[in-house]
Amino acid sequence: MTEIATKEGWREYVDTTYERPAPITSEQLRALSFGERAIYNQGRAQYSQAGAFIQTPQFRAFQHAVRDRVMLNAYRRVGKLGLILSGEPGQGKTTSLVEVGRAHERRRRDTAHPSADPGKIPVVYVAVPAQCSAKALM
Repeated sequence: MTEIATKEGWREYVDTTYERPAPITSEQLRALSFGERAIYNQGRAQYSQAGAFIQTPQFRAFQHAVRDRVMLNAYRRVGKLGLILSGEPGQGKTTSLVEVGRAHERRRRDTAHPSADPGKIPVVYVAVPAQCSAKALM
């Protein structure tokens, strides 16, 4: 498993893509040999556990808020805008943050933004203790 809290681990995570297995009918699945079915199911499991990400309306709203802050902060000299994402455990906060970070870094690379030049880090992932407050983060 990739450790995304390191620079190397984060880069590996951002670079990794998973191919969605082609959907097949029940008849096609039954026609596969035991080995072929096992390989197909393994690909489905890998994609659903590691590569699939469902963009809910809540995620899209969060993603737009982050993009707005990034764009607005590009022209601010002081008092940068930020976001705090809070909620109950298991609601997808970390998953959402990591997915936004991954998309941001890929976008920076695709547009040849200076922050994605070799040796630069456009996204930094920092693990925060569960009971940490916004004030303590500062």
